Amino acid sequence: GLCERIVKELGCRGVYLDQLGCCGSRTCLDPRHGHPLGGGSYWLEGYRKLLSAIRLAVGPEPYLTTENNWEACVADFDALLDTQWNHEENLPIFPAVYWGKGVIYGGDIFASAFENGGDAFIQRMGMRCVWGGELGWGHFEHLLKPQHRELFDYFLGLCRLRKEHARFFCRGEFLRPPEVTTSEGIRCSNPLKGPVLCSLWTDPDGEGTGLFVVNVSRKHQKAKIRLTDARAAARKDVLSLALEPLESKALFL
Repeated sequence: GLCERIVKELGCRGVYLDQLGCCGSRTCLDPRHGHPLGGGSYWLEGYRKLLSAIRLAVGPEPYLTTENNWEACVADFDALLDTQWNHEENLPIFPAVYWGKGVIYGGDIFASAFENGGDAFIQRMGMRCVWGGELGWGHFEHLLKPQHRELFDYFLGLCRLRKEHARFFCRGEFLRPPEVTTSEGIRCSNPLKGPVLCSLWTDPDGEGTGLFVVNVSRKHQKAKIRLTDARAAARKDVLSLALEPLESKALFL
Protein backbone atom coordinates (compact mmCIF):
# COMPACT_ATOMS: atom_id res chain seq x y z
CA GLY A 1 0.00 0.00 0.00
CA LEU A 2 0.87 3.68 0.05
CA CYS A 3 2.48 3.64 3.51
CA GLU A 4 4.73 0.76 2.51
CA ARG A 5 5.86 2.63 -0.60
CA ILE A 6 6.57 5.78 1.42
CA VAL A 7 8.85 3.84 3.74
CA LYS A 8 10.51 1.41 1.33
CA GLU A 9 10.70 3.37 -1.91
CA LEU A 10 11.25 6.87 -0.54
CA GLY A 11 13.28 5.79 2.49
CA CYS A 12 11.14 7.72 4.98
CA ARG A 13 11.44 6.81 8.65
CA GLY A 14 7.82 7.52 9.47
CA VAL A 15 4.35 8.18 8.11
CA TYR A 16 1.82 10.76 9.26
CA LEU A 17 -1.76 9.53 8.83
CA ASP A 18 -3.83 12.69 8.88
CA GLN A 19 -7.11 13.00 10.81
CA LEU A 20 -7.51 9.43 12.05
CA GLY A 21 -7.24 10.70 15.61
CA CYS A 22 -9.63 13.62 15.24
CA CYS A 23 -12.45 12.51 12.93
CA GLY A 24 -15.33 11.00 14.84
CA SER A 25 -17.14 7.88 13.75
CA ARG A 26 -20.29 8.03 11.66
CA THR A 27 -23.57 6.25 12.26
CA CYS A 28 -24.03 3.55 9.66
CA LEU A 29 -27.28 1.70 9.03
CA ASP A 30 -26.23 -0.28 5.97
CA PRO A 31 -26.93 -3.99 6.67
CA ARG A 32 -24.58 -5.04 3.87
CA HIS A 33 -21.49 -4.10 5.89
CA GLY A 34 -21.85 -6.87 8.44
CA HIS A 35 -21.50 -4.72 11.56
CA PRO A 36 -24.15 -3.79 14.15
CA LEU A 37 -26.47 -1.15 12.79
CA GLY A 38 -26.18 2.33 14.25
CA GLY A 39 -23.64 2.81 17.02
CA GLY A 40 -20.99 0.36 18.09
CA SER A 41 -17.25 -0.25 18.08
CA TYR A 42 -16.96 -1.09 14.39
CA TRP A 43 -15.41 2.24 13.41
CA LEU A 44 -12.52 1.90 15.86
CA GLU A 45 -12.14 -1.79 15.06
CA GLY A 46 -11.82 -0.86 11.40
CA TYR A 47 -9.09 1.66 12.22
CA ARG A 48 -7.21 -0.92 14.25
CA LYS A 49 -7.36 -3.51 11.47
CA LEU A 50 -6.08 -0.92 9.01
CA LEU A 51 -3.22 0.10 11.30
CA SER A 52 -2.31 -3.50 12.03
CA ALA A 53 -1.96 -4.12 8.30
CA ILE A 54 0.12 -0.95 7.87
CA ARG A 55 2.43 -1.92 10.71
CA LEU A 56 2.89 -5.38 9.25
CA ALA A 57 3.77 -3.84 5.88
CA VAL A 58 6.22 -1.15 7.06
CA GLY A 59 7.85 -3.09 9.90
CA PRO A 60 8.38 -2.21 13.57
CA GLU A 61 10.81 0.70 13.24
CA PRO A 62 9.11 3.45 11.17
CA TYR A 63 7.07 5.90 13.20
CA LEU A 64 3.34 6.11 12.70
CA THR A 65 1.65 9.31 13.82
CA THR A 66 -1.77 10.90 13.51
CA GLU A 67 -3.61 14.10 14.33
CA ASN A 68 -4.76 14.77 17.90
CA ASN A 69 -4.39 12.79 21.10
CA TRP A 70 -7.48 10.60 20.91
CA GLU A 71 -6.96 7.96 23.59
CA ALA A 72 -8.19 5.18 21.31
CA CYS A 73 -5.11 5.79 19.12
CA VAL A 74 -2.55 5.34 21.87
CA ALA A 75 -2.01 1.63 21.24
CA ASP A 76 -1.46 1.89 17.49
CA PHE A 77 0.62 5.05 17.03
CA ASP A 78 4.10 6.01 18.17
CA ALA A 79 3.21 9.68 18.59
CA LEU A 80 0.14 11.90 18.46
CA LEU A 81 0.10 15.40 16.99
CA ASP A 82 -1.34 17.87 19.46
CA THR A 83 -3.51 20.59 17.97
CA GLN A 84 -5.97 21.09 20.82
CA TRP A 85 -3.92 22.08 23.88
CA ASN A 86 -4.57 25.79 23.45
CA HIS A 87 -7.34 26.49 25.93
CA GLU A 88 -7.00 28.26 29.24
CA GLU A 89 -9.13 25.67 31.03
CA ASN A 90 -6.90 22.77 29.94
CA LEU A 91 -5.83 20.23 32.53
CA PRO A 92 -2.88 17.83 32.02
CA ILE A 93 -4.99 14.69 32.31
CA PHE A 94 -3.65 13.02 29.18
CA PRO A 95 0.03 13.06 30.23
CA ALA A 96 -0.94 12.03 33.74
CA VAL A 97 -2.79 8.94 32.45
CA TYR A 98 -1.01 7.95 29.25
CA TRP A 99 2.57 9.16 29.48
CA GLY A 100 4.97 6.40 28.56
CA LYS A 101 2.25 5.01 26.29
CA GLY A 102 1.23 7.91 24.07
CA VAL A 103 3.82 10.55 23.13
CA ILE A 104 2.54 14.01 22.26
CA TYR A 105 4.23 16.36 19.82
CA GLY A 106 3.21 19.59 18.17
CA GLY A 107 2.20 23.08 19.10
CA ASP A 108 -0.29 24.35 16.53
CA ILE A 109 1.89 27.40 15.84
CA PHE A 110 0.73 29.64 13.02
CA ALA A 111 1.60 33.22 12.11
CA SER A 112 -0.95 34.60 14.57
CA ALA A 113 1.01 33.11 17.47
CA PHE A 114 3.80 35.61 16.77
CA GLU A 115 1.55 38.65 16.97
CA ASN A 116 1.62 40.95 20.02
CA GLY A 117 5.24 40.14 20.64
CA GLY A 118 4.71 36.40 20.40
CA ASP A 119 2.86 36.01 23.70
CA ALA A 120 0.80 33.08 22.38
CA PHE A 121 3.95 31.34 21.13
CA ILE A 122 5.64 31.77 24.51
CA GLN A 123 2.68 30.42 26.43
CA ARG A 124 1.94 27.45 24.17
CA MET A 125 5.54 26.28 24.04
CA GLY A 126 6.00 26.71 27.79
CA MET A 127 2.91 24.66 28.52
CA ARG A 128 3.91 21.88 26.16
CA CYS A 129 7.40 21.76 27.59
CA VAL A 130 6.34 21.27 31.21
CA TRP A 131 3.59 18.85 30.19
CA GLY A 132 6.17 16.72 28.39
CA GLY A 133 5.26 17.24 24.73
CA GLU A 134 7.76 17.35 21.90
CA LEU A 135 8.11 20.96 20.78
CA GLY A 136 7.33 21.70 17.18
CA TRP A 137 4.91 21.63 14.27
CA GLY A 138 3.84 24.90 12.77
CA HIS A 139 5.28 27.99 11.12
CA PHE A 140 8.55 28.20 12.99
CA GLU A 141 10.21 30.10 10.16
CA HIS A 142 9.01 33.25 11.94
CA LEU A 143 11.64 32.58 14.61
CA LEU A 144 14.33 33.40 12.04
CA LYS A 145 13.14 37.00 11.65
CA PRO A 146 15.43 39.51 13.41
CA GLN A 147 12.58 40.97 15.45
CA HIS A 148 11.93 37.54 17.00
CA ARG A 149 15.43 36.88 18.33
CA GLU A 150 14.10 36.89 21.91
CA LEU A 151 11.55 34.22 20.98
CA PHE A 152 14.24 32.18 19.21
CA ASP A 153 16.46 32.19 22.32
CA TYR A 154 13.49 31.25 24.50
CA PHE A 155 12.54 28.35 22.24
CA LEU A 156 16.14 27.17 22.06
CA GLY A 157 16.26 27.11 25.85
CA LEU A 158 13.15 24.93 25.99
CA CYS A 159 14.58 22.55 23.39
CA ARG A 160 17.83 22.20 25.33
CA LEU A 161 15.94 21.58 28.55
CA ARG A 162 13.95 18.81 26.93
CA LYS A 163 16.96 17.23 25.24
CA GLU A 164 19.05 17.21 28.40
CA HIS A 165 16.25 15.67 30.47
CA ALA A 166 14.42 13.60 27.88
CA ARG A 167 14.40 10.53 30.10
CA PHE A 168 11.91 12.22 32.45
CA PHE A 169 9.50 13.20 29.68
CA CYS A 170 9.78 9.97 27.70
CA ARG A 171 10.01 7.33 30.41
CA GLY A 172 9.13 9.05 33.67
CA GLU A 173 5.77 9.40 35.35
CA PHE A 174 3.90 12.70 35.30
CA LEU A 175 3.11 13.47 38.93
CA ARG A 176 0.48 15.70 40.48
CA PRO A 177 1.30 19.28 39.37
CA PRO A 178 2.73 21.57 42.06
CA GLU A 179 0.93 24.70 43.20
CA VAL A 180 2.74 27.90 42.19
CA THR A 181 2.25 31.38 43.63
CA THR A 182 4.29 34.43 42.64
CA SER A 183 5.57 37.07 45.02
CA GLU A 184 2.78 39.31 43.70
CA GLY A 185 0.21 36.84 44.94
CA ILE A 186 -0.71 35.42 41.53
CA ARG A 187 -1.69 31.76 41.70
CA CYS A 188 -0.44 30.19 38.50
CA SER A 189 -3.35 27.92 37.64
CA ASN A 190 -3.84 29.04 34.02
CA PRO A 191 -1.68 26.87 31.70
CA LEU A 192 -1.58 29.56 29.02
CA LYS A 193 -0.86 32.58 31.18
CA GLY A 194 1.27 31.44 34.07
CA PRO A 195 3.25 33.56 34.60
CA VAL A 196 5.19 30.59 35.98
CA LEU A 197 4.48 27.06 34.75
CA CYS A 198 5.92 23.90 36.24
CA SER A 199 5.54 20.14 36.40
CA LEU A 200 6.95 17.25 38.38
CA TRP A 201 8.19 13.96 36.91
CA THR A 202 9.73 10.81 38.34
CA ASP A 203 13.26 9.91 37.34
CA PRO A 204 13.00 6.57 35.50
CA ASP A 205 16.66 5.83 36.26
CA GLY A 206 16.63 6.70 39.95
CA GLU A 207 14.62 7.34 43.08
CA GLY A 208 14.20 11.11 42.76
CA THR A 209 11.99 13.50 40.84
CA GLY A 210 12.56 16.33 38.40
CA LEU A 211 10.88 19.73 38.71
CA PHE A 212 10.65 21.67 35.44
CA VAL A 213 9.86 25.37 35.61
CA VAL A 214 9.25 27.95 32.86
CA ASN A 215 8.75 31.68 33.25
CA VAL A 216 6.38 32.58 30.42
CA SER A 217 6.54 36.29 31.19
CA ARG A 218 9.00 39.02 30.26
CA LYS A 219 9.40 39.99 33.92
CA HIS A 220 11.61 38.67 36.69
CA GLN A 221 9.55 36.31 38.82
CA LYS A 222 9.88 35.04 42.35
CA ALA A 223 7.76 31.97 42.88
CA LYS A 224 6.77 29.79 45.80
CA ILE A 225 6.24 26.21 44.69
CA ARG A 226 4.37 23.80 46.91
CA LEU A 227 4.73 20.15 45.99
CA THR A 228 1.38 18.38 46.21
CA ASP A 229 2.52 14.87 45.26
CA ALA A 230 3.20 12.91 48.43
CA ARG A 231 6.28 11.15 47.06
CA ALA A 232 8.13 14.40 46.39
CA ALA A 233 6.65 16.38 49.27
CA ALA A 234 8.09 13.84 51.71
CA ARG A 235 11.56 15.12 50.73
CA LYS A 236 10.79 18.83 50.41
CA ASP A 237 7.32 20.28 50.31
CA VAL A 238 7.99 23.97 49.51
CA LEU A 239 10.58 25.65 47.32
CA SER A 240 11.28 29.30 46.48
CA LEU A 241 12.71 30.20 43.09
CA ALA A 242 13.86 33.34 41.31
CA LEU A 243 13.50 33.29 37.54
CA GLU A 244 14.86 35.53 34.81
CA PRO A 245 12.43 36.66 32.08
CA LEU A 246 11.55 33.72 29.80
CA GLU A 247 13.86 31.42 31.75
CA SER A 248 13.41 27.65 31.85
CA LYS A 249 15.15 25.43 34.36
CA ALA A 250 15.18 22.00 35.96
CA LEU A 251 15.68 21.06 39.60
CA PHE A 252 16.17 17.60 41.02
CA LEU A 253 14.59 16.53 44.27
